[in-house]
Amino acid sequence: MPAPWTAFDDLPYADSGIFHLMRRQVNEGPGGYYATVRRTAELVSAAIAQPLPALSPIPEEQPLRRPTGQVPTTPPTGIKSEPGSKGARKVAISYVGADQPWAEWISHLLQSEPANHEVSLIRWRVGAGEPLSQAIARAGHGRKRVIAVLSDQYLTAPTRTLDTKEGENIETALADVPGATAGIVKVRIAGSAHLPETLERTSIRLDPEDQQTIERLLEAVR
Repeated sequence: MPAPWTAFDDLPYADSGIFHLMRRQVNEGPGGYYATVRRTAELVSAAIAQPLPALSPIPEEQPLRRPTGQVPTTPPTGIKSEPGSKGARKVAISYVGADQPWAEWISHLLQSEPANHEVSLIRWRVGAGEPLSQAIARAGHGRKRVIAVLSDQYLTAPTRTLDTKEGENIETALADVPGATAGIVKVRIAGSAHLPETLERTSIRLDPEDQQTIERLLEAVR
């Protein structure tokens, strides 16, 4: 689901989005469903009355947009890891939409020689209010590893999706569950802010220019 429009700053819409209002039937108030729909209709009507500017021609090929100076366009070469001594694994990458370039880069790395893992990108449905624990469980279904891409966006999203009734926080949501099929590999991407202490100790800080951190990730997935 798309994130709430920043032009609307009334609560609860600004925090939770239109899907939350519909699901919970939050209809009244300036940030409720009725007011939000009316304001959306007004914006759309005003936009229809305005002529659209001419668009620039679209280039035949556009490179994938990636965080500037952070993620290279291709995985590094010269990986020293031995070909999967324990065999290739089914791996899921849990991420938020803003970090798709990172998820794709990690996926490319894990699918390349000599790792040859089978990788699925599983986007966390933050806009739909999916609790983090459910997102991790969905990603881990039928797979041996779940890689959580810990960016600033990933770390702040749980403030409106954690299951507070169960006393969940991001550290418990990302903890390995005894008996669970999939182990969780926590990857802190370059440029992310300070992590909670438990995550700081148990996560891998991934730097595309640092061969050692890449080796740690490959080893953790085995």
